[in-house]
Amino acid sequence: MILPGGWVQYLRSYFDNERVRDPKKDFSVYNQSVSGNTTFGLIDRVETETKYRTQEDQKDIIVFAIGINDSAIRESPQDKGRTSKEQFRHNLSSLIRKATHYVDGRIIFIGLTPVDETKTNPISWNSVLYTNERIRQFENAILETAEENKLPFIPIFESLINTNYKPMFPDGLHPDTKGHELIFKTVKDYLEKNKVIEF
Repeated sequence: MILPGGWVQYLRSYFDNERVRDPKKDFSVYNQSVSGNTTFGLIDRVETETKYRTQEDQKDIIVFAIGINDSAIRESPQDKGRTSKEQFRHNLSSLIRKATHYVDGRIIFIGLTPVDETKTNPISWNSVLYTNERIRQFENAILETAEENKLPFIPIFESLINTNYKPMFPDGLHPDTKGHELIFKTVKDYLEKNKVIEF
């Protein structure tokens, strides 16, 4: 069974358990994801979501995991996507500007996940399709934006595309329990290895 909130909830549970073992490890995780959201929607709400959960005396961090829905294409690969690659880059920069006001540049970007194109070309419940080629282009845009702004980037796409990942995406688009656990472990290991989270 997938925990509500997926890999983010796994991360939250992990830190909650760490706090029980050692009260000094007081680190909270808030999941502000909205199903189907694109960078346009996140731009509209990122300041509201952030200002009520950050404090000046804390080292708050914002983790952005966004872009898979921006990469969607309407009806056929020849049609214009939901978000152009140029607009996507612009939106990422807007998110960084807005978030930096609250967390002084403590921002991390998470890469995108691949899809099983036999199930997402087109998607069964919508009039859009997802292709790994376009997702890779959007992942590269996130990576390049992060590098330009000297921000951490945690890659997901390549680490999954080179494995037998398709069984972890039963509907072609969304990861199952095993997929969420893998993403959680990738993010947790990065945070710990790079000492992003220090108590």
